[in-house]
Amino acid sequence: MKLAISALALFAGSAVAFAPSSTSTKSTAIKAYADELPGALAPVGFFDPLGFAENADENTMKRYREAELTHGRVAMLAVLGFLVGEKVEGSSFLFDAQVSGPAITHIQQVPEGFWALLLLSIGAAEQFRAEKGWVDPSEVPVDQPGLLRADYIPGDLGFDPLGLKPEDPEEFRIMQTKELQNGRLAMLAAAGFLAQEAVDGKGIIEHFQSMNCFSIILLESVCAHDTCGFDPLGLKPEDPEEFRIMQTKELQNGRLAMLAAAGFLAQEAVDGKGIIEHFQAM
Repeated sequence: MKLAISALALFAGSAVAFAPSSTSTKSTAIKAYADELPGALAPVGFFDPLGFAENADENTMKRYREAELTHGRVAMLAVLGFLVGEKVEGSSFLFDAQVSGPAITHIQQVPEGFWALLLLSIGAAEQFRAEKGWVDPSEVPVDQPGLLRADYIPGDLGFDPLGLKPEDPEEFRIMQTKELQNGRLAMLAAAGFLAQEAVDGKGIIEHFQSMNCFSIILLESVCAHDTCGFDPLGLKPEDPEEFRIMQTKELQNGRLAMLAAAGFLAQEAVDGKGIIEHFQAM
């Protein structure tokens, strides 16, 4: 009898050892769910180098996506704020045009009353978002804090004053992916703006202007004194003023080409379609 019980225990233990674990099954299910989320693009697919999704459930993944969208939207506004705030410096009707310097110093220069208005605005926006997407805390199980509503799509707050949201689900998914990609780029850009201004205390607009001047100076130093030497068609004018005009045209065309090339790369990475195909569709 004891031998039979021992054998049964041995076989049971062996079966458990070779059976797939529930953790592995859960991880596979979450990976499949993540691969279907908007923003998971070929050839990388779902990009999670730090493994945040490994121990997450579906609700946690939705919270991660909600956080990414929210940070991306704030970053897009921040990038615009950097550029516009520094461009209108000294000419804006706000705060008697007294706010000046790099954008990272602007918030310290505004009147104290602005802080109260800012906090109220942020609080109202967050209250609206919480009521729209989250289950009332009084109705949430203790082991599921921060539970999102079952029918809530992360980021879809119903705010669409211009009526841009497509009715077709596939087009809506494409728009979601575009927003995510722009938000991700904006987060990197905002971080770069903050770091650059913190390093040398110069505004981003000032940096861009310095880059343009440097480009012209570099081109003049290289080519204005016949050190280029490459002009097989004899297009270089003899008149210095005409030569300067040609230099400016080349710079402008080069800048436009750099923006175009970046746009081509980004667009094809987003939806996998060729640029010619996009032009034909337009």
